[in-house]
Amino acid sequence: MESPDKPPKRPRKQASKPRKRTKAGQIATLGPDPDQVRQVVAWFVAGLTDHEVRQSVESTWPGTDPQPLIGQAYHEFAAHSLRPQIPGEEPKVQDVVRGWCFVAYRDLYSKMLQTGDLTGALAAVGRIERMAEK
Repeated sequence: MESPDKPPKRPRKQASKPRKRTKAGQIATLGPDPDQVRQVVAWFVAGLTDHEVRQSVESTWPGTDPQPLIGQAYHEFAAHSLRPQIPGEEPKVQDVVRGWCFVAYRDLYSKMLQTGDLTGALAAVGRIERMAEK
């Protein structure tokens, strides 16, 4: 029980995003949940449209804003584009598409190996190799 001389304590505000301490002891805000971003990337690779991904985010994680997850998924694709990215800048559309192609080919390669389609898997490897040459 609190003393009558002291004002009541205010409840702590909940942070909107998880926080962690940086090396300098400052508090940094973390981005979207990595597991959620991986799922959004998987939905895009599976062929869902932006609108369908938004609906999936809203139904899978009610109350979650889909835009940061979609934005981070675009950054993930751009990182796979085999082109240097400038930190803090939005990725170029062609890098997002190129990265999506790379991730999709890799997914197809994995599925072809699992089903024993070695000819298709070899073709996927060839496409990835050609992408790397450009």
